[in-house]
Amino acid sequence: MPNGDIAAAFFLVDIYCLGVKNCFFTIIPPGVYAQRIDHLVQKEGAEYAVPACAVKLIKDAVAYAEGLGLHPHRDYLSVKGFFGSIDPTTCPKEFEFGKDGKPFYIAGPNETQEDSEKIMAALTRKVGSDGFHYMVRMDLGPE
Repeated sequence: MPNGDIAAAFFLVDIYCLGVKNCFFTIIPPGVYAQRIDHLVQKEGAEYAVPACAVKLIKDAVAYAEGLGLHPHRDYLSVKGFFGSIDPTTCPKEFEFGKDGKPFYIAGPNETQEDSEKIMAALTRKVGSDGFHYMVRMDLGPE
């Protein structure tokens, strides 16, 4: 940015099933940006990617999830504008989605039981009850 701040878009991508689970756009000072990147690398296993490959991964993950009847995070349509003129077709990498040849839904910590049921219903409609794997929290009730 003209004042030295950094415009950044962050995408949480689930290659097993859901595509873009979360995303946001922000403008932050360089020091804060460096801290966030360090945190992502150290705590989340993030790694550097060529911009064309990052865009290809994100777009292909969204297409995979949409093929399963699942939509990207509600802010994806506005945040993807950050891609600008980056051409994902220049990325030579091929990405694999799903796990062991099937979608694999893993319920996240912020997903409710209702969210999980909706996702599993969509998967069942698209690929059948034996066409995907899943891992969800179970409420075992009082001990």
